[in-house]
Amino acid sequence: MNELFYATVKMTTGEEVLAEVMLCEENDTQFFIFYNPIVMEENFEHDQGKFKYVPSAKKWLQFATDDMVVVQKSSVITISEMDRYGAEKYLKYAMIARMRSPVKREMKTNNHTGYLGSIDKLRKDLEDMYNRSHDIPD
Repeated sequence: MNELFYATVKMTTGEEVLAEVMLCEENDTQFFIFYNPIVMEENFEHDQGKFKYVPSAKKWLQFATDDMVVVQKSSVITISEMDRYGAEKYLKYAMIARMRSPVKREMKTNNHTGYLGSIDKLRKDLEDMYNRSHDIPD
């Protein structure tokens, strides 16, 4: 328990979710933590008279800003660990899903990074502290 592994998870809603998964327990209640959960979409393109299968990925929770999701164990029908090939594909598609996310793409950095302060103000404050210091050589 408490070890991350790449898994494909069938949810009670019918969705198949791919994620890094950890089974956890707290207060005698078991639950899963999904990191970077994605769902795959099947698309077909018509190319020169032939249909071509083109898979694509999207974040499981499109507008979530956190990449970690807590899931009740009762919401999972089955879970299967991915092999190395599946894990490599998942990592590729998880990166694509993050880039396609409407929240990540349109988020304005200045509005969502918290208070960072101002270099000019910090510089002035440090200079003032230095100038008020008693250790300034004459």
